[in-house]
Amino acid sequence: MDKEVRMEVANNITKYRKGSGMTQQELADLLGITKNSISNYEQDKTLIDFNILYDFCNLLNVDINDILGKYAIKKENKIADVKEFDEKEKEFLNILSKVINKII
Repeated sequence: MDKEVRMEVANNITKYRKGSGMTQQELADLLGITKNSISNYEQDKTLIDFNILYDFCNLLNVDINDILGKYAIKKENKIADVKEFDEKEKEFLNILSKVINKII
């Protein structure tokens, strides 16, 4: 992952934790991890595990794209918009995209 993206994620983890009024220890306790882990995520010493990020977002009611900030995945960039695909392929990719968006 690009260093700039990692820093954006780290800064946003800090921003949303502080915005919730929680200390690193309080958040760590709720996530079942150590305060040191939270500190490492916020300082970009360790890349946050996806499962922890998922729990973090649910706990603080934050959209994962808000954590990605300016690097968020834009929904208008659909792979099915590429003209090289035939109509059946586009239909399949649009359905797949909808399923993935429901999971995320």
